[in-house]
Amino acid sequence: YSCTEALQIAPELDYATFYHYRIINRSNQYYMNTIAAVFSDVDAGFYNNDYVGCDTIAMIGYVYNWNGFDPVYQYTPPVSSYQILKGPLADGGDFVDNDKDGFTDEPGEETIFNTFMNYHNNLSIFNGNVTNPSIAAHYYEYMNARWKNGALVRADSMGYLQTTTVQAVKHIFPGDPFNNTGWTEYTRNNKYGDRRMVIGNGPFTFAPGESRELEYCIHTTFTNCTNG
Repeated sequence: YSCTEALQIAPELDYATFYHYRIINRSNQYYMNTIAAVFSDVDAGFYNNDYVGCDTIAMIGYVYNWNGFDPVYQYTPPVSSYQILKGPLADGGDFVDNDKDGFTDEPGEETIFNTFMNYHNNLSIFNGNVTNPSIAAHYYEYMNARWKNGALVRADSMGYLQTTTVQAVKHIFPGDPFNNTGWTEYTRNNKYGDRRMVIGNGPFTFAPGESRELEYCIHTTFTNCTNG
């Protein structure tokens, strides 16, 4: 942004980029349960010492340094945030609050920030079911906030638990690492690593000839995200 007046009001725009996608179904196929997702391998400085989290109200997924010190940025490692600004139109009559505004099936309702998921680089020591996707089914599982083997995300530890007694969730690590509250990687003292993240927007029906739009912002904040 080169507009001085805008930057005086919102200086954070100087550290933001914006993205707009139009996805067109040029086939003769009706696609059911379609999800438009943002996949990203975000490195907050050094690639192998990161955590991830999300803010379900602001519709942001973010990556931050695990302990407040980074070999590249020293004591001011960046927080890289992906905010969904516009999601694909939802199916009418599905009786789902797709945009989490307290209403269902209102005109122009969008599917927006419906899931948030992370996975780990294969270079790590993590279970193979939580690492890089290699086939189409793996990608679709991650878009739906499930692990590669279809296991649900459970709201404790790193989210991969072989139990049905812990609540299943659609958004991983929605707590507040700065204030050390809720379920975060920081509060659980997870093993840090090379994190990747997926933001899912859907599902929706994608008919032949239709188009859907997706907009998001990537914002960088140079501040320490943890109390560590």
